[in-house]
Amino acid sequence: MERRSTGVFACLMFLFMVLVLRVFVLSRSAYYAAAAGSQSSYLLEVDRSRGMIYDCNMKPMVATETRYKAAVAPSAQAAGALYYALEEGQKEYATRCLAAQRPFVIEVEQPQIFAKGVDVFPVQVRAGAEQLAVHLVGYLDAEGNGVAGIELACNDYLKRCGGSLSVRYVTDTLGQALDTAAPEKVSDHYGEKGGVVTTIDSDIQRIAEQAAARYFERGAVVVLDVHTGEIRAMASLPTYDPGKVADYLEDESSPMINRALWPYSVGSTFKVLVAATAIEQGYISHTNDCPGYVQVGDTIFRCHNLAGHGLVNMTQALEKSCNPYFVSLIMKTGGESVAYKASVIGFGSPLELADGIVASAGRLPTYEELAIPGQTANFGFGQGYLTATPLQVAQLMATIANDGAAVTPKLIAGYTQDGVNISEYTPTYAPKQVVSQYAALQVQRMMVSVVEQGSGQKAKPETLGAGGKTASAQTGTYDAEGKEIVHAWFGGFYPADDPQYAIVVLAEGMESGGDYAAPVFKEICDGIAAQGKVG
Repeated sequence: MERRSTGVFACLMFLFMVLVLRVFVLSRSAYYAAAAGSQSSYLLEVDRSRGMIYDCNMKPMVATETRYKAAVAPSAQAAGALYYALEEGQKEYATRCLAAQRPFVIEVEQPQIFAKGVDVFPVQVRAGAEQLAVHLVGYLDAEGNGVAGIELACNDYLKRCGGSLSVRYVTDTLGQALDTAAPEKVSDHYGEKGGVVTTIDSDIQRIAEQAAARYFERGAVVVLDVHTGEIRAMASLPTYDPGKVADYLEDESSPMINRALWPYSVGSTFKVLVAATAIEQGYISHTNDCPGYVQVGDTIFRCHNLAGHGLVNMTQALEKSCNPYFVSLIMKTGGESVAYKASVIGFGSPLELADGIVASAGRLPTYEELAIPGQTANFGFGQGYLTATPLQVAQLMATIANDGAAVTPKLIAGYTQDGVNISEYTPTYAPKQVVSQYAALQVQRMMVSVVEQGSGQKAKPETLGAGGKTASAQTGTYDAEGKEIVHAWFGGFYPADDPQYAIVVLAEGMESGGDYAAPVFKEICDGIAAQGKVG
């Protein structure tokens, strides 16, 4: 096929040059002179732009790459130059366009094409192969309309901020470009800077994506500002190329799902809320002897340490992630009080981050379900009916880190007309005090101990310390070999003193939060510090 295209192109180029020569001869005749005397113009669109999507520092998150398009007015010189500049697969198309004797646009690999009738322009690549936050940004259809993510949520505004790049040719009565006048470049708001400003920090987003990809193939990362709820990073694995969406529709790994907004069993990350509730009710000194299991009614709940932890207090139980301790604790507090706090934080409710970008509600046990002792016991260590998204777990971690005040996650900061200043801000909701400051500070101290000497030691950053909680969440589903699928979690805050970021890592099917999620947390913290983003 390639040899045939090359041959066809060469033959037509020869015929085209003969045609050009004939036109040159005819131009000497009075008839052609009269025809050429009646002139008009032809506007050839080269490219269209769209409003920008920026991170919180006004760094572009789209249109960061450039490609080249050539506007071609057919001529012998243009035909010769294109013959050597085009890829084999493009030559047949170029041949047809040259033969039609009308100006046309074709993508080229390089800008250095020097020939009469060929003008090369740099144009924007909306989403390149290295697109950051692809699940949040989304993608476009063939007509340039948003289909998913922010591209869809803000489609109308982004279209209004767009423009076009065209070339105007002087043509004769036959519609053929005349070489007596140079083509005119026409830019109608092309590449202007208006657009949408997100809360994402591109540097932190890149750190999160790269760290996650080193440790697991499926999962998610969320980074929140603990004081404002602004989402600084949201990564989901596996990812996809927004320019080749059709290739992923039947992929069994479901790369187009944003796992950060998808519900999962959360396991022991939930213990921090049980601990905070218990402290408020006066149980900070509660101890429990763990023989490796605890029986509630007719049901036995086992500890991950089958030999047991012995007598442990609340700090030790959180460090060791002792299930029997937290079963005994929630039996004192009651499941309803914990569930109420979880609901105020955001568990059990969907959250719309932008039009069409909605985080799942997950599943919060009802009060009727928690009236069953076995269900309350499960709830005490984050199992049973409870499911939540990584974003909701990040909300929980932010609540503890923000001295008990829950924040509402925010993705869209506002809108800009010049790419420098935000001209219209979206609202930020005031934090809600869910846990007392005293209880939150006590749990912060315990979570720091988890990182310093407990199950989360692989999450310890190089500087400034951190607090967190590991989890290995059972799912009740099994793989083809009959082994239960267990998700690895690590959720926490950074730095240890005066926390600024809540960071949650989910690694699907990786079993150990301490081994697979905690190291990702550490890398993100270290990356944030290296970028100088700790105030």
